[in-house]
Amino acid sequence: MEAYGIALLALSLALFLCLLSYDPSDVLPSSLASRTGRTLNLVGPVGAQLADLALSLLGVASFLIAGTLSVVGTIFLVHRRLQVRLRTVLGYVVLLLSAATLLQLGLDRQTLLSHAPGGLIGELAGASQFERPNLYCKWKIVAGVAAKTSHENVVEAKLTAGAQK
Repeated sequence: MEAYGIALLALSLALFLCLLSYDPSDVLPSSLASRTGRTLNLVGPVGAQLADLALSLLGVASFLIAGTLSVVGTIFLVHRRLQVRLRTVLGYVVLLLSAATLLQLGLDRQTLLSHAPGGLIGELAGASQFERPNLYCKWKIVAGVAAKTSHENVVEAKLTAGAQK
């Protein structure tokens, strides 16, 4: 278990350094980094690409992934047993999506680390590209998507329970 903990902590640190040292010029096709392989990113070219992908999808909410990896790594390191339940994983996914959406809603039309604050997911869920965006409209769409997803999950659970009888 200690080996898993050390590996997850190392991965967490690497991801954190990737995100923290992100420089958009590292991933441009015409940049010095693409010709020489030298990047400003502390983890190198792979770190630059990973950070660009994470920031493109989740924006600065990507830092939550690094934080979560460090928490799980610490749990493994101190020999605690980790029980992963489906609802915990789903809760974490909802946390990531919510963080990206809230960042996008709160910091709309700004950029952080050369990306949208909530990344692509925050832009889609926050409906930030409407011609006349307003907070009510955005939250109505976010709540509607969440309600539809919850309803589909309940229907699926009922169908699964009925099939098992």
